[in-house]
Amino acid sequence: MTNPEWIMADAPVIKVRKEKERKDHRRERKRVQASDRGKQRVQPRRY
Repeated sequence: MTNPEWIMADAPVIKVRKEKERKDHRRERKRVQASDRGKQRVQPRRY
C-alpha cells in the first residue's frame, strides 16, 4: 500500500471526496443560517 503508484491513484479520489464534504458542510451551514434568520424575522412580526 506504500507504493507510489497506489498513492498517485488514490490522491485524486481523496481530493474529490474532500471537496464534496466541504461543499456539503457549506450547504448545511447555509441552510441552518437561513432557517435561523427566518425564525428571527417571523417571531417579531407575530409579537
